Amino acid sequence: MRAETCVIRILILFLALSLVKSCGQGKKYFYCKHTTQIQENRCPGVGAVSCALYALRCACDDKHLREKNGNCVKPDQCEAVIQEKEKARQNAIIHKENVYNYTLQVIQSPLDLDLIYISTWTWMGTICQCLKSSFIENK
Repeated sequence: MRAETCVIRILILFLALSLVKSCGQGKKYFYCKHTTQIQENRCPGVGAVSCALYALRCACDDKHLREKNGNCVKPDQCEAVIQEKEKARQNAIIHKENVYNYTLQVIQSPLDLDLIYISTWTWMGTICQCLKSSFIENK
């Protein structure tokens, strides 16, 4: 009798597990035993997902982060991370444009330039000889 009860319990457990929808790739099961929020990593600016007490929910695994739309993505695919990288790239472009414009202003200036520093290191990559130098405007 005891063996039959054990077998029936195991069959019921397998049946219950087969009815539970699989979480999918990048996700794992999370049992909300002591909390009302799923404990998982999230992309910057994404709020916690609520969870009914004693419910079984899908959460992002340790290698993935929850995105605003609810998907689990790799850390470098978070929308906020992508936007931050794009912003840094744009700032680098603006900085390079500013350096170019300031250099152009100095070169086109009618004021005299005094050389205050020149490096001993030179680079011969083309027919030009490049070296580091610093100038000041003589007003």
